[in-house]
Amino acid sequence: MFKKISITLVLSLLLASCGKDDNQIQGTMNNEGSQFPITVHVFDTRAQMQRAIDDINNRGDEVDGFSAWYLRSKADPTMTRCDLYVVRPSSVNDHSQMTTWGHELAHCVYGTYHTEGQR
Repeated sequence: MFKKISITLVLSLLLASCGKDDNQIQGTMNNEGSQFPITVHVFDTRAQMQRAIDDINNRGDEVDGFSAWYLRSKADPTMTRCDLYVVRPSSVNDHSQMTTWGHELAHCVYGTYHTEGQR
């Protein structure tokens, strides 16, 4: 009897954890399934990356990475290209940089999706 209750409880918890995620990305665009060129600008150091970003973005924010996406026009928001600015990961286990690469790529797909200053 205890075994049946335990199995039922475990299955219930597993099924409950597979529910819809209410924290889905809500961006300014959705380019899922779209094809567009992506140029990845890779730097050896964060300082080198920051200088390159400062040359194209005059905001002066210190960032972990940067993405710039280009649309055909305001009337036609078709993605024409996206540029990523990231630091080269030190290894496949450099989870911080790998996360930043994914985060910046998500901007190419979803546009702006978080509050400024938040990652």
